[in-house]
Amino acid sequence: MVLSIRSQTFHDAMRDYDTLQSEGKLRTDEEKELFFKSKGTTLDDAKKANNDYISNSSSNLSTWNN
Repeated sequence: MVLSIRSQTFHDAMRDYDTLQSEGKLRTDEEKELFFKSKGTTLDDAKKANNDYISNSSSNLSTWNN
């Protein structure tokens, strides 16, 4: 599913992602992929949407740890 930066799904997923990351979870790409799959999207689509969000916004909702 293509993830729109204007969707509530994107903002909810990124908020939850940031929370889990700050708790020391979602360390591997496999864990991240499973997390985004549970949100109805993929890690790649989430990364693309986040990059789009960053390029279209002065705020950074999430920092990717690649």
